[in-house]
Amino acid sequence: MKFVYYQHNDKTFAELSSNNLEINDTSDFLDIMANAGSSNLLIHRNQLAKEFYDLNSGMAGELLQKVSNYGVRLGIIGDHTDFDAGSMHDFIYESNRNGQIVFASQPEEAMNLMVS
Repeated sequence: MKFVYYQHNDKTFAELSSNNLEINDTSDFLDIMANAGSSNLLIHRNQLAKEFYDLNSGMAGELLQKVSNYGVRLGIIGDHTDFDAGSMHDFIYESNRNGQIVFASQPEEAMNLMVS
């Protein structure tokens, strides 16, 4: 498990850079949080199992509950334009409005949303 670290507005961000790693469940996510070395975590869309994006699976709720419980801020990096309507679109909109979990196209965009 590898991370790239950024300093942005006096905060440290850890970006998970392992391309072959997929987060399939809460246990995988907890391991990443424990090894990140920062409470500001950036992961890429392709690192999350497809089930995360099916809100009926419950995976998104479980992972985001961990984010809340442990006081982590999470940026999910990637192209999310395919969710132009429906419950996932609404979920992304509300998450970005709150700021604890953000969906962004680039790490810089996520970091800006996470510190605002």
